Amino acid sequence: MAPASTASGSSHKVDDALALIAEMPHTWPMWPGRTDLHRRLLKKAPYAIVYAIDRASIFVVAVEHAADRTTRRGPNQRGHAPGGKPRVSVDSFRCDPMYPQVERAVAAILASSKVVAPVELIVRLGWLSTADLENWRFGRVPYLERVIRCNLTRLSRFLRILGFHCHELNLTASQTAYVRWGKGRRTALRFTKTGDPVLERVYARHFVWSGIGLSCRLLVVDLWVVRDRDFRWLPVAKRASPRA
Repeated sequence: MAPASTASGSSHKVDDALALIAEMPHTWPMWPGRTDLHRRLLKKAPYAIVYAIDRASIFVVAVEHAADRTTRRGPNQRGHAPGGKPRVSVDSFRCDPMYPQVERAVAAILASSKVVAPVELIVRLGWLSTADLENWRFGRVPYLERVIRCNLTRLSRFLRILGFHCHELNLTASQTAYVRWGKGRRTALRFTKTGDPVLERVYARHFVWSGIGLSCRLLVVDLWVVRDRDFRWLPVAKRASPRA
């Protein structure tokens, strides 16, 4: 059994996550293989919250332990082709090892903003420093990929996962013009070394949340932790709190 302090810490993290779910229930994707349940991964606790949206209410049906997350992956569902090369598609992107990072980063942005920008996520993932980003914005760096600490294959996979995830969240894609900051001519900035127009558009594509959500109440009834087919209760307070 986990120490009391650990259980208490996990309980507080779940409580915080539940509050955010109540504010933006459609932010998190569907539980793989289901069309009636959503799932939110917790960043610093080994749990995922599984919930359903029904008209004016959100029903939290379970807290899934991290140990069970791999059980839903079949032998050919790890997001890789038989030869071992990455293969990200609309059907497999959730199984990619990078997906939880992207999902959490997008959720963190949407907690305080309505716009998800690939460049901001790259900074959040630790691949780009704010100093290097500023140098690029002022035209001191010829193209952004030069200062991103990540190989191009991984970057390409990230951009595809982000696109699929934001589409699943019903965010609206919007092209944004990136121009040089500072005095002088406001010339267009470049993301790639070659200036490939397709990749340039992908980097400059922002995803916008409409801000339209549900006026709902959050119901947590008999919240259980699902692990190894056993049901173990996580001490999270039951609630039925209408939103203001």
